[in-house]
Amino acid sequence: MTAVLVPLVCVLAALTVFDLVLTAGLIRRLRDTPASASPTPPGSGRPTGTERLPALGIGEPMPRSLARSFGDPTTGSVLVGVFSTECKACPDHLPDFDALGRRRRAEGLTTVAVLSGEADRLGAFRDVLGDAVTVVEDLGVGPFSSGAVTRDLGVRAWPSYVLFDAGGHVAHSAIALAGLPLGHADPVAA
Repeated sequence: MTAVLVPLVCVLAALTVFDLVLTAGLIRRLRDTPASASPTPPGSGRPTGTERLPALGIGEPMPRSLARSFGDPTTGSVLVGVFSTECKACPDHLPDFDALGRRRRAEGLTTVAVLSGEADRLGAFRDVLGDAVTVVEDLGVGPFSSGAVTRDLGVRAWPSYVLFDAGGHVAHSAIALAGLPLGHADPVAA
């Protein structure tokens, strides 16, 4: 019995020491991780607790993948709405986004809807959006993946909205139209 028990205790002791070494290494790595690796880095222009907002911070330039996708037809601000076919709330937000695009086009606001998700379901999203909204299909490789534009915007939740100023830099981001500074309390009200 002792012949079996001694090797088992030795193996258990070796595993315990190995676990302690790994834990110490993990703790050291976490201590050495810079604060800039956090989801909401200091100086990003966003208050704490906004981890669901797109990762682009205030003042960052428009990603090239987005600018290339709709050309450069604008001399004013650009509002980008990012929607996914996998998002249950997105279909409810599309009519308000379209109405905002129609109403604010004369004021120089360009609205761009970035649609991702399953290609065969994008048609239903496109049907809701009128000609005042530029539609960008942003499909990835797999059926449930997003493409380069969604990735470059750093979208973490759908729908997401990013408002770019006339210079092409992020002025604001939100996960609801009402959270955008568009000149009145309810951007969707007529």
